[in-house]
Amino acid sequence: MDFAHVANMVNNLQRVCYQVRFLEWQREDLDSEWLLTIEDKDSLAELIVPSVFVTNEQLYKIALLERGVLIESINESLSKNNATKSFRLEPVKDELYRISITGGIEDIVKIEFVGCDSFKNVIEMSEKSNSRYVFLGQRDFGELEAANPDLDGEYWVLRGDDVLSAIFWPFLLPLDATCFSINDPTSLVLDVEGSEK
Repeated sequence: MDFAHVANMVNNLQRVCYQVRFLEWQREDLDSEWLLTIEDKDSLAELIVPSVFVTNEQLYKIALLERGVLIESINESLSKNNATKSFRLEPVKDELYRISITGGIEDIVKIEFVGCDSFKNVIEMSEKSNSRYVFLGQRDFGELEAANPDLDGEYWVLRGDDVLSAIFWPFLLPLDATCFSINDPTSLVLDVEGSEK
């Protein structure tokens, strides 16, 4: 199994789930909060795919279809390797932007909150310890600025099997958010984008 390929597929799955979450928020919260019309929603959809005219509902259906294809492809890849064949991704029925994982990954890989610091300092720590870190910047969760404006964001360290942590970290992050890495998902420091809490 090419673990980098599987890690990239999982990251792409998280991006699609992020899109599903955004589109669901658009459909529900914006309806009641700002009373958007169908035309308003379609205008917002055009912003996401500027060169092609598609509606919000079409984008939502495409994202759900892509989510299903990615889950199937990831599960097929996991089943072909002895180290990962006991794990399986399952969509959460009531929250379509969430994915659960069966097989007990939380017994093999742990994620621990470390603190707040700058991205540069976290990279230096990873180089010294050869540990994998997940970094969530203030650009995603603005409440960190109130705590200490000199720090860039929160970070966690992954402990346990390095290959499994690179694949399954999004399912272990203890946030009510849909997160994906905006840099190479095999990096020692994953620079994470997160949906709003």
